[in-house]
Amino acid sequence: MHGERAMPCCGGPSAAMGARFERSLPASTSGRSLRNARRNPSARKRHSADITSTSQLERHLTALADRAAARLRAHELAAGRVTLKIRRADFKTYTRRRALEPPTQDTAAVTAMAQLLLREWRHAHPDAALRLLGVGVTDLKTPVQADLFCGSRPRDSRLDAAIDGIRERFGSGLLTRASLLPRARASEEPV
Repeated sequence: MHGERAMPCCGGPSAAMGARFERSLPASTSGRSLRNARRNPSARKRHSADITSTSQLERHLTALADRAAARLRAHELAAGRVTLKIRRADFKTYTRRRALEPPTQDTAAVTAMAQLLLREWRHAHPDAALRLLGVGVTDLKTPVQADLFCGSRPRDSRLDAAIDGIRERFGSGLLTRASLLPRARASEEPV
């Protein structure tokens, strides 16, 4: 290791060198290499108590998908596959994967795919109590402009961009999606 110096992990010249390395990656780099070159944008949450309520699981899943998609946008990546990780109360772990076409960084698309995977799993395991949920995004690619003539409209991500900007400026705890708010009981009157 003659002539080599240890680089600090954050800030300074090494951060610029790391950014330069990431920009030098070829466009055909595999998703695995991109994932290793940048922080993994997946999100998971371990629960202290077992959860059986489908609506509660879907709210947790929405929050995880939102966090994973925000990380994709922060790293300027698009995911070609969503992975759902499920751990039951008895610690048996399941994973389910499905491709996204076209690759995306859109929160709604990642959330919809994760919820579909959860619904399919819950259909086979209707009474299972869950201890951990995770949403992974893999097959990472650099986003490309959609083909105007392909027939399908690309998702509008202006909402995601606005939410990301507000969270960046004022903190991640300031803004949340309405679907993540606690539900009012039927006996309570709306405000």
